[in-house]
Amino acid sequence: MFKQWLSHPALIYAVSTALVIAGFVLAYQFVEPAPPSRIVMGTGNEDGAYFYHANQYKRLLAKSGITLDVRPTSGSMENLERLGSDEPDRVDLAFVQGGVRRVDAQTNLLSIGSMYYEPVWVFYRQTGALRYLAELEGKRLAVGAISSGTRPVALRDHRQYSVILGVFSAGGSGAPVTVAQVFCGREDGTQPERFFVVADGDLSIGADFDALSGSSLADLRSSLKARGAQVEESFPPYAKALLIRLGIPSEQALDLFHQTVSMKAVDDLN
Repeated sequence: MFKQWLSHPALIYAVSTALVIAGFVLAYQFVEPAPPSRIVMGTGNEDGAYFYHANQYKRLLAKSGITLDVRPTSGSMENLERLGSDEPDRVDLAFVQGGVRRVDAQTNLLSIGSMYYEPVWVFYRQTGALRYLAELEGKRLAVGAISSGTRPVALRDHRQYSVILGVFSAGGSGAPVTVAQVFCGREDGTQPERFFVVADGDLSIGADFDALSGSSLADLRSSLKARGAQVEESFPPYAKALLIRLGIPSEQALDLFHQTVSMKAVDDLN
């Protein structure tokens, strides 16, 4: 009787169905979702470089069957607003100029990828050559639209500083190592003041750098040293510390490392 019950067609069907469903549930836990077939990207105005580059990506992605919907905007600030929006005009990704806003103010922003250093070009109407931005004092300046990235960058003063930060794994041990470069503009418009940081452990801009926003760089240096970080005023000792901590065998390899640092995710560019 027991054997007949086990061979009953309805029971076999029920068990088979349950196994198939269980298999799908298990697979769902491990299988990555398929990439989207349509992506919305915020750029800038239709005459700008961001719009041009976005259309280059559009052609490349089309070869993989992905549709890139390029949305012209007024610039980086509008792009950030659309990234954090739940409205129909939201975008999935966008080009944004570095240094336009604190990242922690953008709650819906998931990741940042630094692509390249973007120069800010200054054009002026004068026969003589200017050497420093400070020489523009008292002049009437056009600094871009309200929603553009150029405007907030141009309006930054010498009391604000920028931090480029990355966290990497040390050679051999795999322990986290933080490297950072801090830049601060000078009041006279000459080359910015800077220093270099190497630290064992996982530092962040919000916890270890931004806490002293508005204070002097000397206070920031002292705070970092108190946390056990190595702070250097010039590049050579900073480079040597990197070679040791990251297990990089030669200075030539260090050059390659610095070329790839700008591609790493960073907490903030402010």
